[in-house]
Amino acid sequence: MLLFSHVIYLTALPAIWLKKLSIPIIVSTDVYPGVSWFYGNKLVDMIGYLYFRLVVRRIFKLAGGIHLMNSQLGKYSDSVGLDTDKSFTITRGVDTDLFRPGNRPVGLRESLGISENDMVVLYAGRLDLVKGVGYLLQAAAKVLPRHPDIKFLIVGEGSLRKQYEEFAGILPPAIIFAGWRHDVPQLMNTVDIFVLPSLSEGAANVVMEASASGLPVIATAVGEVPEIIADGKTGILVNPKEIDGIAQALEKLIGNAAMAKEMGKAGRKRMEENYTWEKICGSLESEYQKVIDRFKAEKPGSRE
Repeated sequence: MLLFSHVIYLTALPAIWLKKLSIPIIVSTDVYPGVSWFYGNKLVDMIGYLYFRLVVRRIFKLAGGIHLMNSQLGKYSDSVGLDTDKSFTITRGVDTDLFRPGNRPVGLRESLGISENDMVVLYAGRLDLVKGVGYLLQAAAKVLPRHPDIKFLIVGEGSLRKQYEEFAGILPPAIIFAGWRHDVPQLMNTVDIFVLPSLSEGAANVVMEASASGLPVIATAVGEVPEIIADGKTGILVNPKEIDGIAQALEKLIGNAAMAKEMGKAGRKRMEENYTWEKICGSLESEYQKVIDRFKAEKPGSRE
């Protein structure tokens, strides 16, 4: 008996062919392009919507199981034609051994032009429209005049990097663009606050990684983020595109280091209790077995 698993993008297309081979298929996704997730560009979102309507819905019908990694997707079940008897919701997990609280790596701050006394706000991800980094930079413009010892570390690459760098050029010299990095776990031990200002998200791995690293998180309440972050306990949730909301959340954490530290500790505990890969994989194994058992029942002549 073979179990075949795919995400819903182009790599899922072989699922249509494999159906003919009587192989049980599980399709996994954390977004519905053009339905629950929007890039922010009308053309891109229209293509995503058409792909979803024409291709993904068909793949859903062929699949033996549908793994939703975002609990918000359940509310679209009727509109997307999802067979709820075949679907199950389990989010992603986080490596709590790789991402964990620790001492600041020696020399890392210095290599980035950051002093040991600075408070550092980290963003890590693509520099594209959907990630909302422009709103974080505008919030930084409001915060920096009152807090000259704050640094904003922007990690990642993308189509809007040059535009963001030009905007940051008019601000105090406190915005650091570090490009792609392979030491994100170490960077998370180097900073004080993590911010994810996305317009749309799925399961948001980086939020789990920041919480597992013991950081207080400011994030927009999109996708699975409101389930990952306990608002007011492990971080602060804000609405997408709300510059003032991000700025106010930053001010709150900057002005109360003790509260920020407690949020970080609570976030780490939450990851250990609910999001370790051991727990997630245990749940996945159980659901995958249900798909296999259902496949056997529907195909009594099949052989392992």
